[in-house]
Amino acid sequence: ATRLILLGLDVALVNTGWVIAGLGAVGDPEVLAAGVHVTAKGLHGAAQGPTVDNLRRCHELYAMLAGQLDGRGGDEPWRGKVSVACVEGMSWVRFAAATAKMALAWGAVGAALGQHGLAIAERSPQAIRQALGVPKNKGTAGKKLVAAAVDRRLGACLGQPTLGAYLKTRGYAVGLHEHAYDS
Repeated sequence: ATRLILLGLDVALVNTGWVIAGLGAVGDPEVLAAGVHVTAKGLHGAAQGPTVDNLRRCHELYAMLAGQLDGRGGDEPWRGKVSVACVEGMSWVRFAAATAKMALAWGAVGAALGQHGLAIAERSPQAIRQALGVPKNKGTAGKKLVAAAVDRRLGACLGQPTLGAYLKTRGYAVGLHEHAYDS
């Protein structure tokens, strides 16, 4: 029986990966739901500036998370029962615009998690790779190694042989899968 419900997040303003997982008394987590929330740029026309558009995207990210965490909005048995958010630490990229967008996304995530009283467990990307047995500094090959390690750990996922196969059945492009795997 599931004893603890976790929310895993790979936070970004554009593509935020998420996984809801249950932990039992023993064994690895069981994925209960997973996806990638994509916010589109400039939905409201050219008259809107980038600041307002980024704030809209933040609100969209916040609303998605609040919907996942509330007891409303769906009949999934985990809704309203998530107690811990597991997050990969914030990336510090070299470009000011990307760092600003990352900070905006984390503000939206922090507000949603705080509103729902979730404890937050943060690990560095290096610590996560180490826990999965994935060597560091593998570049783009590292993404495939992380996915393979997660699939080995999880096994079958929501009636599919892997998390990637499940995401494909949900209509997510293969290029987005890495965000759910990172969550």
